[in-house]
Amino acid sequence: MIANDPWWPDDAPTTGAELEPEAAAAMAALLRRPLLTVEHDVDLLQYAVRHGDQLARWFAHTAGWRFTTHSHEGFVRLYKRRGDPPAGRVMLRGRDRPASKLVLTVLCLVCEQLWRQPEMEFTELQREIVAVCATEAEAGTLPGFHPVDAGGNQHGRANGYRLALVQALQLLEEWHVISSSDPLDVAAQDRGADMVIMARRERLNALLACPSPSLLPIDIGDPDSHVSALCGDESDLPDRASAHQRGERRRHTAMRLVLDEPVLAADADEESTRFLATPHGRRFALDAAADAGLVCVVRPDWWMVADPGGASSDIEFPLGRTQEHQAALLLLKEITERPDPSAPVTVEDAELWLGLQRAATPWWAARYDKPGATRRLARIAATVLTDVGILRCPMPDLWEPTGAVDFWQVDVSVSQNFDNRRDENEDPSNDDE
Repeated sequence: MIANDPWWPDDAPTTGAELEPEAAAAMAALLRRPLLTVEHDVDLLQYAVRHGDQLARWFAHTAGWRFTTHSHEGFVRLYKRRGDPPAGRVMLRGRDRPASKLVLTVLCLVCEQLWRQPEMEFTELQREIVAVCATEAEAGTLPGFHPVDAGGNQHGRANGYRLALVQALQLLEEWHVISSSDPLDVAAQDRGADMVIMARRERLNALLACPSPSLLPIDIGDPDSHVSALCGDESDLPDRASAHQRGERRRHTAMRLVLDEPVLAADADEESTRFLATPHGRRFALDAAADAGLVCVVRPDWWMVADPGGASSDIEFPLGRTQEHQAALLLLKEITERPDPSAPVTVEDAELWLGLQRAATPWWAARYDKPGATRRLARIAATVLTDVGILRCPMPDLWEPTGAVDFWQVDVSVSQNFDNRRDENEDPSNDDE
C-alpha cells in the first residue's frame, strides 16, 4: 500500500472490464448524441445494440445514467442528466445556431401535438399551437403565438413566429424524430406552403430525459411539485441512506461532471466533487474517461477534460477556424497575460482588446468594421470561452475567469493571407446572436 493512500474495501467501485473497441466507439457517440438513430450512423447503432448490456452496465455504474436499446425502432437512447445544469436555458443548437427561447417553447408544443396526432398538416399544427397559446397567454404561462398577420400590419412579427415553428421542426428533423413530405425550408420561405409532418412516436417519447409523466403520481393542478416528481433520482438521499448509497451518489455526481463538462472545479469540500479529491476516485475517473476516449489534465483543484478525436463532443475549441474562434483565442491571450489573470473581464475590456487587434490587422474580421460590431464580436468570443469553461458569466457583459485559464498559453501569428471568408453555413443576418 502506498503511504497516505486510503484503504478501500474489496467491493470498492471500479470501471469494470475493458470495453470492446466497438462498445467504446458507441459510448463516445452516445455522449455526443444521446438519441442515436440508424439515420445518424448505421454502424455505430449496430455497435450500441450489439454491446447494449455492457454499455448499460457501464453507464449505470459510472454515472447513474440509464441506457436502452430499441433495435426494431432503429434507435438507442442514453438518458443523460447533466452534473452541472446551466443556470439559463439549455443551449440547443439547430443548423449550427443556438435555438431561441421561443423556438424551445414551440418545440415542446409541437411535441405535445404530434404525440396526440403523429401525422398532421403544417397549417393544422400551426393552428393547434395558436389555440393552445391563446388560452395560456393571458395567464402568462405561454407566449402569444401569431404566425399569421391577421391585421395586415404585423408582417415581420408573423414571419418571426412562423420561422420559430419551422426551426423547432428542423430540430426534430435533425434528431430524426419527424419527417416531412416536403423540405421544411419551403415553409420558411413561402407563407402559403403546406406539407405533412409525420412523427415517430417511439422516438418522440424517448426525447424525455425522465420517466413519462403519465407513469408518475403527478398532480396536474400542482405544477410546483412536478420537478421533484420527475427528478426523484436527483433528490437528496434520506437520512437512513447507507454508506454504500452515499458513496454511489458521490461517484455518480462527480462522473457526470467529468463526462459532460470541459472544465470542473474539484473541491474536496463540495459534495459533488469530493469523490475526485480521493486517490481512488481520481483513478476511477481517469480510467472511465479513458474508456470514453477522453483525456484529463488534472491539477489539485481543477480538471480539464478534452476529446482529441472529437467523437464525443461537437466543441472545436481551440481548433475552430472561424473569426469568432480566433477572437476567443485573442481574448484568452489577453486574459492570461494580465498581472492578475483571475480578475473579472468586462465587455469594454474585450471590445478594447479586439479593437486594438483590428487596428493592427485591419484585414482581419473586416465584416465587423461597423459601429457596435466589435462589441458584438467581443460578446460572441466571450461566449465561446464560457461554453468551454474558461469563463463564467455571473451577469450580462461581465465574465469571471475560472481556474481553467491556468491551462492555456496563446501565441498569435499574423499573416497577410489571413482568411476572412465566412463559413459556408454562416448566416450574416444572425450576427446579433
